[in-house]
Amino acid sequence: MRILFLDIETTGLLPKNIYLNDKTVNEYPHIVQMSYVIFNTDTKKIEKILNKIIKPKIEIPKESSNIHKITDEIVNEYGHNINKILEILIDDFYGVSLLVAHNIYYDIKVVESELIRYKMETKNERKINRIETFIKDLNKNKYCTLKETVKKYGRQKDGKIKWLKLVELFKILFNKKLDNEKMHNAYYDVMVCLCCYMLHEKKINLLEENKEIGKEIRDLIIS
Repeated sequence: MRILFLDIETTGLLPKNIYLNDKTVNEYPHIVQMSYVIFNTDTKKIEKILNKIIKPKIEIPKESSNIHKITDEIVNEYGHNINKILEILIDDFYGVSLLVAHNIYYDIKVVESELIRYKMETKNERKINRIETFIKDLNKNKYCTLKETVKKYGRQKDGKIKWLKLVELFKILFNKKLDNEKMHNAYYDVMVCLCCYMLHEKKINLLEENKEIGKEIRDLIIS
């Protein structure tokens, strides 16, 4: 089974109570980094890695840069055109069986907003149809590590449910603490999400069974 694990860094949060469409799309944040890996659960190996800085069409708010450390200077020098990266994502999406992310609702909504902007820019009817189909398909065959693990691991002593951050879920599953400063990076988030999913769903510890992934994650562990 081939699974695509996705994460993004953006210019901000989703707007509250504003339905996403052509007229409201500018209220939605822009992507400044997109990362994903395609993982084969049969071979237990990563088949593809995409990790790109994106140049948004707006300035990055300082409060967002303070979190993920991606600045206007960085995207101006290293940023890619979001539409080209979206085309790669669409191609890769149709070669996998499942899309996985932590708080996948957020990732999908922001990707949808970028797709709508792309659709509004292009005059190519084939591309428009392709984008519209992809937006519909994005919400099929998806798995959210935030939502799917909260009932088992998120219940507190007082009985209340806590939505777990990815670093918190990793700590529960692996009994190891990650460097939170490094975790506001889409690539590292993807790798950690992959490990959490595989241990929770498949009972496979990639820190032990995949040397390359194990080394990547151990570089993030502080205790």
